[in-house]
Amino acid sequence: MDIAGTKAFLVDQVPLKDQVLLPPVFRSAYAAVRDIVKEIPFLRVPSATFNRGRLITWAVDHAVENLIRSGRWNVDYRWASFGRPNPTGKYLEIFPPQSRIIISQVANPRCQPRDVKFRENARLFNGPLLFPEMEEDGVTGRPAILLFHGHQELGFIHLGIPNAKSRYGYISRTGNLLDLPQDVTHPGPPVEDTSFKDTITLKEQIAKWLRDHGG
Repeated sequence: MDIAGTKAFLVDQVPLKDQVLLPPVFRSAYAAVRDIVKEIPFLRVPSATFNRGRLITWAVDHAVENLIRSGRWNVDYRWASFGRPNPTGKYLEIFPPQSRIIISQVANPRCQPRDVKFRENARLFNGPLLFPEMEEDGVTGRPAILLFHGHQELGFIHLGIPNAKSRYGYISRTGNLLDLPQDVTHPGPPVEDTSFKDTITLKEQIAKWLRDHGG
């Protein structure tokens, strides 16, 4: 699938009407962390300031889970374990119809998050999606989409399909969702015919894989 096809697939999985839901949720999560830090002195010591990203991660996960549970973002989700077979924690995994989304913080929006195991596995699932020569059997699972955002400050929110051949960059990435107008009355420009056909084919392949593997 070419770059236009991956962009079409990304927008198909998270259309504009859903993208616009995310900036207010992220802003509220970051604001909640700022308020907590102001109220609790020990969260302002240098060691805590350096690790403020953990508070932001928890606040964002909580806010996104509430968005889904409210029914406004109509997707499934679960709390998945990383570090199997001996789990060392949980992360939020979100399921649009034919993909899965993982939320990450990054300092540079042009780079992928650091390559911990569950993110590496998600990136590798995109190999057959984007580079068929990497896997004879084609689709091997739900393609991974990253929902990534600023670290200490909320300077950006993007959705991106990670480059499966590299730890850096994205094959397709949205613009900064913080720049989206909050009143979206149309779904955006029509998808080019070739990209649309590629997206339909890919969705059919993923749907078949899900049926065959009970996923």
